[in-house]
Amino acid sequence: MQRDPNKWTELAVKRMPPPGWFAICLIGVVLFWKLFPQGNVLPDWLRALGYFEIFLGFALMADVVIRFYRAKTPVHPFHTAKVLVTDGMLRFSRNPIYLGFALILFGVSLILGTLPGMLMVPAFMWAVTCFVILGEEHMLEAEFGDAYREYKARVRRWL
Repeated sequence: MQRDPNKWTELAVKRMPPPGWFAICLIGVVLFWKLFPQGNVLPDWLRALGYFEIFLGFALMADVVIRFYRAKTPVHPFHTAKVLVTDGMLRFSRNPIYLGFALILFGVSLILGTLPGMLMVPAFMWAVTCFVILGEEHMLEAEFGDAYREYKARVRRWL
């Protein structure tokens, strides 16, 4: 039986975990930096802020991973959640891990000094929203019902 290549591509894109989207966008930042050197215009003092952005991104991610681990619920977005975790950084963003990835991309763009590379930040956020977050939200609403709907009404998707 022959497989439909469009179905496989659609499934692969929809099931790519966020680190895959992050890797693609990080490669994009580096390619912009290399291919468009005229866009590498940021001053050194501003580039130094990139290290803070990267630290902040990892801190957001670590906070949530630790909270999920303590609650014994999976971090992987394609596994069913066992517990609705809403404390820590999850009080301010429904997706602090993905926000952490976006901050790291922004930080790398700052360090490299590439303005065009910063286009990868909204590209990452768009891809993760379309191919991961919307499915996660559907699963969480089905799993936790009104508790998740109340949380969703109280806390924004990104910030």
